[in-house]
Amino acid sequence: MSAVRRTAIRPWGPARKFVARLWRYATLSPVVSRRLVVSLAVWPVLLFAFFLIPEVGYLNAPRLFASASEPSGKVEQAAQLQVRQLAVLTQPMEGQTSEDFDPAQAGRTNQLRQRVGTNILVSAGYLGEAYSVLDNEAYPPSSYYALTPDGKAVVCATPDVPLPEGLAPEHVAELGIAIVAVEKFNRNAIQRFGERAYAGLYRGVFGRLPDLSFGPAQIRLSLLRRIAAERPDWPQAAAWKPMSDDQLLDKLWQECDALKIVATIVVYQSGRLSQASNGGFVADADVAAAYAGQRRRTAAPIDYASIVETMVQMMETKPPEKRTSAPPEPPAPPSAPTPVVSGNLTPAGPGETLRGSGEK
Repeated sequence: MSAVRRTAIRPWGPARKFVARLWRYATLSPVVSRRLVVSLAVWPVLLFAFFLIPEVGYLNAPRLFASASEPSGKVEQAAQLQVRQLAVLTQPMEGQTSEDFDPAQAGRTNQLRQRVGTNILVSAGYLGEAYSVLDNEAYPPSSYYALTPDGKAVVCATPDVPLPEGLAPEHVAELGIAIVAVEKFNRNAIQRFGERAYAGLYRGVFGRLPDLSFGPAQIRLSLLRRIAAERPDWPQAAAWKPMSDDQLLDKLWQECDALKIVATIVVYQSGRLSQASNGGFVADADVAAAYAGQRRRTAAPIDYASIVETMVQMMETKPPEKRTSAPPEPPAPPSAPTPVVSGNLTPAGPGETLRGSGEK
């Protein structure tokens, strides 16, 4: 009995010693506070809990067209050969391919991106009005979305830096709104709070902030330092240089200030990409990819750069004017039919019945 008890308790011995040592260190150490010890033990666990991969749901999946009465795991031999054709949805290959352009597939992909982009703007709170337009006069009939961004978000995202030729401030604001909406969709408020708490813990241990993306716009402090060094002629960028890391972090945490900073970054990335292409046209998808650090573009329907580009196109699409013409008048009710006279019958007068030739 004692041997069994010793073998059962033995695995818990190191764990008990570790917990007792940690508690004694936390209560008796005059240098390290208890709050710091608890934060070092708890916050890393909570932060990396977001990266836990759930159990794969497609393992041990039942075979297709399995009968409900057939027991699982038992496959009986079919009496005869059975062949069924399955519905397969084909997708284009990633990258540049020589496949023929399919307008129907392109239309379906565009519709999917428009619905996803509209939902992202709604969840971010940046959508003022939305219209779904079905144009039956076009051939073939087409449908599209027309969005109007929220006025407060547009004011916050309007750039305060000089714009290059061909870049309108309204376009920069709409592109910045789309980028921040996607970043907020990918990082919810709980995750952003965990990032800021981790930054404070990191600073308490190492004496500096980590080079991570912070705030609703997910901006790195090193990027702001680089823009401030490269563009001292921009007043907004020059104001970042004397700020400390904590002041910049507080500025990134304010959503309106983050939208203004994103507009400055959009102008900066547009100029940099234009110089790299010798003054060529810079697409919104390229600016979005440069902002997020996306190096590998894909042909997937749900892609970061393509979704941002679609959102900007929907915000630039103006809804059609409502027709003010009066509705058509309803048709007049049909009049009473006139009696038809045949044979020897003659029309009757008021209050009379039809009379024949043989009546008196």
